[in-house]
Amino acid sequence: MSDSASLGRTLPNEDIHQDPPQFGLLDMVEAFTAMRHEYRGQAKEGRELTQQLQASTDEIRRLESKLQSLVACHSTDEAHKFVRLITELDIQLTRAVDATIKTEAAQRKQRLDEQSELRNAARSLSVIGRWFARPLILKIESTSQADDVEMPSVAEGLTLLLSRMREMLRDNEIERLDTIGLPFDAEHMNSIGRIESESVPPGHVAEQISPGYRWRGNMLRFADVRVSA
Repeated sequence: MSDSASLGRTLPNEDIHQDPPQFGLLDMVEAFTAMRHEYRGQAKEGRELTQQLQASTDEIRRLESKLQSLVACHSTDEAHKFVRLITELDIQLTRAVDATIKTEAAQRKQRLDEQSELRNAARSLSVIGRWFARPLILKIESTSQADDVEMPSVAEGLTLLLSRMREMLRDNEIERLDTIGLPFDAEHMNSIGRIESESVPPGHVAEQISPGYRWRGNMLRFADVRVSA
């Protein structure tokens, strides 16, 4: 294990008074090399993501055409079942967007922490060490500045896809009913429990497990919620 791996690690009591680990030029080169490989991998993933999103968008268009065909044929029961499948897709895609946003935020924080650690290590080098490390230090700074541009965001791609999904819902008179903060309404919501909450009053929706949906004014599926106690 390199000395760099021990940075940020909580030391046991008996090690508190030992000298801090040294972070040398070789450690910086290894760390930056790993970061560069990660960026290259992300660029490849970005191209693949674009292709996957295009395929998913085409699939949403296919679903919309199928729904319109079912409605035109007056196959109400089959269309009703198909609409429920579409709302389930909306629920799952929304959850995927939320989870991806949280994951990317955590990953970005980790990258920023690593870059900060490398910069601090560079400052601790001797004058000669900093002179030899100039190209690497400049690369670290340029990589940091280009981070937002070069790193493809899965969350952004999924958000665009979700936006297309919501557009399809509106065009086909499928109304999504979000309930957070609203008073509990048994005509549109299904309570699956109560939780303590400081952000909403008692009797209001504190957590939405899944939203409700209406199709052409008729209730399609109830929202699953937890109510503030």
